[in-house]
Amino acid sequence: MAGGAPPRALRPHADPPRGTLPEGAAPVAPPAADDRVLTVTEIEDLERRNIGRALEIAGWKVSGADGAARLLGLNPNTLASRMKKLGIRKPAGPS
Repeated sequence: MAGGAPPRALRPHADPPRGTLPEGAAPVAPPAADDRVLTVTEIEDLERRNIGRALEIAGWKVSGADGAARLLGLNPNTLASRMKKLGIRKPAGPS
């Protein structure tokens, strides 16, 4: 190849402008108000509460367009796995 632009694979890629996120990326939350590092137990508790909140909003539906996995930006299988690890189960309905 004599002259001209280099092949596409060899061209440097342009980084997105600062302050923008790649498509589908979730923003990183700001540090905790007290700026401390959370323990694994605190992180699991936070995750448990967040997943529980999403499940309540979704009526305990895990997958689908109106499911909790969609709200959380997770694959439904990943959400099911996290629920199992964290001991999250749908509350028993009225008898």
